[in-house]
Amino acid sequence: MQRSALADEPAVETPPPSVTAAESTVPAVTTTVAPAPIAVESPTSAAASTVAYPPPAPAYASERPAMTEDDWRKKAEGAYYTGLPLVNSDPDTGVGYGLRLFRFDNGVRTNELFPYRAFENRIFAQYFATTGGLQYHMISFDAPFFQDGPHRLKVDAAFDKNTAANWFGTGDGSRGSLIDPRSGKSYGAVNDYLDAIREVQGGRTYAFYNKYEITRPTLNVNWEELFAGGRLRVIGGVMVQHVTVKDSEGTTVAAKQGGNDVDATQGSTLLGEQCAKGGLRGCGGGFNNLIKVAVSYDMRDFEPDPNSGYVLEGSTQFGGTATGSADNYVHGTVQARGFWRPFPEVTDLVFAGRVLYAAAGGDVPFYALTTMTLPDGETDGLGGRTTIRGYKQSRFVGRIAALANAELRWTFVDFRAIGQRFGLMLVPFVDAGRTFDRIADSSLADYKIGAGAGFRIAWNQATIINADYGRSAEGSALYINFGHPF
Repeated sequence: MQRSALADEPAVETPPPSVTAAESTVPAVTTTVAPAPIAVESPTSAAASTVAYPPPAPAYASERPAMTEDDWRKKAEGAYYTGLPLVNSDPDTGVGYGLRLFRFDNGVRTNELFPYRAFENRIFAQYFATTGGLQYHMISFDAPFFQDGPHRLKVDAAFDKNTAANWFGTGDGSRGSLIDPRSGKSYGAVNDYLDAIREVQGGRTYAFYNKYEITRPTLNVNWEELFAGGRLRVIGGVMVQHVTVKDSEGTTVAAKQGGNDVDATQGSTLLGEQCAKGGLRGCGGGFNNLIKVAVSYDMRDFEPDPNSGYVLEGSTQFGGTATGSADNYVHGTVQARGFWRPFPEVTDLVFAGRVLYAAAGGDVPFYALTTMTLPDGETDGLGGRTTIRGYKQSRFVGRIAALANAELRWTFVDFRAIGQRFGLMLVPFVDAGRTFDRIADSSLADYKIGAGAGFRIAWNQATIINADYGRSAEGSALYINFGHPF
């Protein structure tokens, strides 16, 4: 229901929040602008050396693992800022520009919760727009152990307008090859397919055949309670959202003719064709107000960048006439994530893995099929930065989705500069997933595979800057954003 503040986030073609450089046919450039130096507690300071590690946790957090002693000594006290300018380019949405700024407050080292939470509170704000009309603006507040108690409060407000959201259909239709709607020719590589349909023929182009425009102002409020000594998280939330959908047929879009960039009239779109046949819900948009209930058994040692532990999670969100929604439907997801540091005395190397299974039932609007609910937010449909890297965002959509990811996160250097702490990581990865029409169809056959490597920067431990390059059978993509994919 709620999009992850650090994760979800798009290639320009995807519904944000991941609106940074990704999946662009023009290599994206993102530069880091460091804030003014901020005093950070030195690992050898008197405060760090006199406070016992780890201090006894309060009863409601007594079963939560503490961060490693090394990370605890490196963790900054008090408030600090991180952030990045956002820059990218995409042939469908134009040149993008913006800024994401974070304010973290870690509190004081003497607080008994200091080694058990990633931060005392975090506020971030983002402005992002492109010359083609795409916008994603957001402000978010997150406070684990809210008021030093067994609670967590998260509030997000966002304005999301994606002028080139992907739609490749659902079920078996989305899993097949890419077929030119005019010639019927099948393509294996996505860029070859997009180049073909972008060409003007008879005064028309099909450049936006697999795209549509969606606008979604959204308010999310989540409240969390801790049980079982902090291991069990029970989450309830409400989302208020209004969706406007616009088909591109008959509009003027960017196209190609004889190798030149031109403007041309868009022919029909896949979304328009399927809506006209009555095969999809949600074509007229409307309110999409949802209630969320989730549970998470969380044994990670440090939420933004775990060294060890695991998470077992289940999440559901539902909406309908009772919540003021246009459609009656329910989403559900189960997920397991694990983190293992096999050689802590030798090197900072972490094996990270995830398996996920999601299902949707009822009158599910098509735009809800492109997301999967998670306890801490939403992740986008299969394909893209957080699911199967190397495929286009939401390339595979269906009522049922299965996903597996594996990463090797190696922090090969850790250093301090301009009053900040940085860790540099190399991350090879492999992703696999597919969709199904029914639960009964689920199997381990015919999964789509993506693989690649990434470079990540841990900035003051809690801000993860992510640059992943993934390849698949259909092409490749570069993703630049915040946070680990899982």
